[in-house]
Amino acid sequence: MKVGYAQQIITPSLDRPVFLAGFGQNRRAQTVHDDLYARALALQSGADTLVLCALDLIGFFRQDILEVVRDVNRQGAGLQVIIASTHTHHGPDTLGLWGPDLRTCGVDPGYLADVKLKTTTVILSAVQNMQPAHAKFTSLQVPG
Repeated sequence: MKVGYAQQIITPSLDRPVFLAGFGQNRRAQTVHDDLYARALALQSGADTLVLCALDLIGFFRQDILEVVRDVNRQGAGLQVIIASTHTHHGPDTLGLWGPDLRTCGVDPGYLADVKLKTTTVILSAVQNMQPAHAKFTSLQVPG
């Protein structure tokens, strides 16, 4: 078995308006309290490699995931990739629901493109960082 890990900051620049996801329209980021990350864990057993990737975002649409997976597999053939979001309500709008008003999308296309590129990079970096590892597990019955 081999295991690899990588992470990359995906915090948007505040040089342009950043509409925050959740809790209503027109919430604009004023400062950065903590960075947002894309994190990836690669697990290889035999010929199979699975990469689990977590994004500190409200969500990431299926078409965006498929685009990242396509780009990953162009460079690292045969990887199985799962991408999930932490569903933070204090990150940028990546779904288009929290712009300045109910009719205006809050997604910054440039930021979204950057997230896709960084997600592809972090997945490939986790695979490149794989090292031999041993895994153990157990289970326990808990009454009630």
